[in-house]
Amino acid sequence: MVGVLDLQSDRANVFTEEDCFLFETLADNIAVALHNADLYRSERWRRQVADSLREVTGLLSAKVSVDDVLDATLRELERNLPSDVLAIWLLDGDELYLAHIHGADPLEVEDARNRWPEAGLFLASSLSAGQPTIRKPADPFGPIGMASGFAADYSSIAAALRLGDQPLGVLTLAHHTPRRYGHEAQAVTATFANYAAVAIQNARLYDSAQEQAYASAALLQVAQTAANSNSLDEILASIVRITPMLVGVKACGVYLWEAQAFWSVQAYGFPEDVRPVLEKAAFTPGEFPLLDSVRARGQTVIGLLEPSIPEDWLDTELALSEEDTFYFLQSGERLLIGFPLMIKGDLYGVMLVEETSEAFRFRQKRIEIITGIAQQVALSIQNEHLQREMVARERLEHEVQLARQIQQTFLPEHLPEYPDWELAALWKTARQVGGDFYD
Repeated sequence: MVGVLDLQSDRANVFTEEDCFLFETLADNIAVALHNADLYRSERWRRQVADSLREVTGLLSAKVSVDDVLDATLRELERNLPSDVLAIWLLDGDELYLAHIHGADPLEVEDARNRWPEAGLFLASSLSAGQPTIRKPADPFGPIGMASGFAADYSSIAAALRLGDQPLGVLTLAHHTPRRYGHEAQAVTATFANYAAVAIQNARLYDSAQEQAYASAALLQVAQTAANSNSLDEILASIVRITPMLVGVKACGVYLWEAQAFWSVQAYGFPEDVRPVLEKAAFTPGEFPLLDSVRARGQTVIGLLEPSIPEDWLDTELALSEEDTFYFLQSGERLLIGFPLMIKGDLYGVMLVEETSEAFRFRQKRIEIITGIAQQVALSIQNEHLQREMVARERLEHEVQLARQIQQTFLPEHLPEYPDWELAALWKTARQVGGDFYD
C-alpha cells in the first residue's frame, strides 16, 4: 500500500463497474509509477552519497589542512542528510572541543555546553557508542539544540570518529523537526565518520609537518637577521619589520623595561593615528595596563582590541584567565598581544603585536612562533647588556691599572744608604691601588 486514489462525483450512482475496473487499473499504474519514482529517487540519492564519499575519500591522500577536511565532510553531509546544524567535535586530551560547525554560531554552542553540563552528555555517550546514536525526544538536550532553541523533540544523530581503537571526536547533525534520522541515516553517518577520521589524522600529520617547517624557517630567518646586524637597534628594527611578513600579524613593536618604565624603541605597521599614542617615549606603571600585566605575570597576555579612539589601544579588555584567553583566541576579533622578553625570570621588555580579525585561522600556531621570536629578541637584548657590562668592566680594569702605575711613580726608586745600616721596604696593596705611601 502506497496510498489511496479517491475520485468523487456530485451525482449519485454515476460510476459503473467498468469505471471501477478502469480506476483500479489506473491506481495500479500510479502505484507502480510511485514505486519506480521512489526507486529512482533512492538510486539517485545513493549515487549522490557515493559521490560525496569519494570526495571525502579523496582527502585521504590530499595535502590539505585539518580545517579543509572538516569543512568538506560537513559540506558533503549537508548534501545527503536533512540537517539544520552540523558539527565536528575533536578530542584535546580528555576534553571535546568544537572544531568546526555549519549552521550555528560556534561561540554560542560552546557557551551552551559550558553553561549546561548536561548538554555534553549526548556527546560523551556518543563517543563511546558502537554505532551512531540517534537522539530520542526524552533524551537531554545537546549543546546544539540548547544553543539553537530547538523544541524538546528535535532530531539529532551523533557518530564517533575513531581510528582503530583511538577516539578522535564526534560528528553530529541536528534538525529542528522530530524523527528525521533512522537506520539509513545511521549507516551513512557511520560511513562518513569512518572516512573522516582517517582523513583528519592524515591532515593532522600534514599540518604538523608544514607548521614545523614554517616555524623553523621563520625562527631561522630571525636568527640570521640578528646575526647579521651590527647593533641592538638594528636587530630590533629588522625584527619588527620582518615579523608581520613572516608570521602574518598586522603590526609589531618592542618596548624595553629600563629605569622603572617601558620605553618604545621600535615599531612597525601600526595605524598612523595610533602611532603617537603607542610610540610615546616611555610608559610608567599604570599608563599601559597590557604591558604592566605582562610584566606582573611574566607570560603572554591578550587584549581584546575594540578602539573607537587611538587612546583605546592603551586600555584593552585583558584576558586574565585561561577561559578568557580561549574565548579571545576563538572569537575572531581584533587582538593586541603582549609577549614577555624574558630570560630566567629577568624581564627585558615586551614585544607587542596586533592580530586582525581576518587572521582568525592558525592563531595558536602564530602565537607559538612569535613566542620563539620573542625569546630570540630577549637573547639579543641580554647579549647587549652583557656586552655593555664587559666593556664597562674592561674600562674599569684599565683605569685601575693606570692608577696603579701612577701611584707607583709616587714611590722612591732607590732607598737611602747609611753607613752601618741596611734598609729595605715592601709596598703591597690589598687591591690594585692602595692608600699608603712612604718617602
